[in-house]
Amino acid sequence: IFFSEGVLKKITGSFSYSNPTQYTIKGFSKPQNVYILESKVENFNQTQNSADVFVGRNDEAKAIHKWISTIEPNKNEDILYIYGPPGSGKSFLVDSIIDQFDKSYQVFRLYTDTILRKSMNPFESAVTRVLNLKDKDNLKAFNKALANFKNSFSITDSNRIIYEEFSKYSPALANLLGFPVTDYTWQRLDPQGRFEMMLSAIATMAYLYSTTKPLLIIIDDAHALDVDSKLIFDRILQEGKNYHFGIIAISRDGEEKELPRITTVQNSNQDLFVGPLIHDDAEKLASNILGAEIDPGLMDFFEAKTGNNPLFLKELINHLRSERLIVKKEKSYWLANENVDIPTSLSSLMVNKIDSLPKELKELTLDASIIGLEFTINILQELIGKKSIHELLDMGI
Repeated sequence: IFFSEGVLKKITGSFSYSNPTQYTIKGFSKPQNVYILESKVENFNQTQNSADVFVGRNDEAKAIHKWISTIEPNKNEDILYIYGPPGSGKSFLVDSIIDQFDKSYQVFRLYTDTILRKSMNPFESAVTRVLNLKDKDNLKAFNKALANFKNSFSITDSNRIIYEEFSKYSPALANLLGFPVTDYTWQRLDPQGRFEMMLSAIATMAYLYSTTKPLLIIIDDAHALDVDSKLIFDRILQEGKNYHFGIIAISRDGEEKELPRITTVQNSNQDLFVGPLIHDDAEKLASNILGAEIDPGLMDFFEAKTGNNPLFLKELINHLRSERLIVKKEKSYWLANENVDIPTSLSSLMVNKIDSLPKELKELTLDASIIGLEFTINILQELIGKKSIHELLDMGI
């Protein structure tokens, strides 16, 4: 199959092709570059084996698995802090371990706002997901969703008290999500009283969750946790001695002089560092991604550029392959050209990928970045107007 320069931009990264050959073509005054289609190229997300997350991470994986396995009531004062540089695979590793437990745990996931650090933002978005609320839902929809959540629990002697406590605090959850509250008890409370009810509402929601299955509370980017959210964790730990839950805090190192803690409650923490891969493990990961052996010189190049950061390594390989800067000779991959301009950091590589997007999709990325780190697709659709967001996203596939 022969194709022209115009088609090249549309298939780069998806197919491999020959070097250009110039042909004289009817209708064109000058010779044109013509390429020959060779084969489909799968990106690393498709070719990466799910086991790749454990390459070089056996010790860390065992430690996380053991910690989750030993969660028991009356021993909730322990918090597992997992920290390391961005791109080291901390969250992916935790998720992969949790999957091994085959839904034996409830998971309450919190995502902090690393930019604005808005008060209670992690819990606001988490409660919204738990209740399965949409952007345009009103107070009526909230009340229905809350009723459905409460009805999903079978009331027993062991959970009756906490169920009744949670029911009393529902006005605070409505307020947390921005709905108007007309409840008489709520209206009579001063600001401090309302804040205390908010803390209790979220804590009892977590306790109620844990009465069906052990609960794992996971905080991503824990170093950016706001002050009020830390007070919620104080309340959960102080009053949750009889409930079955565990807390995993995932954070970046180097953000503060000391590893950030998510609570002022005195407890026995377990710290786990997830850093760059050693050389042999990085080589194994690179080989897995490419599906072939790696030339030693190419591996030294990878190591020098990425510091064996797993995410940077994967993204760099994907970039080099899409740009045809690495080639396969016999059984191994080699660097096609040593004098190439390679992004020097993961962030610059991401910027490079954004710059290569079509104009409309690049503008969509800019609009999304203005909204924040976490949002629903409906909000983004409202922002861009009549254009179909799905059609725009398809341009990037």
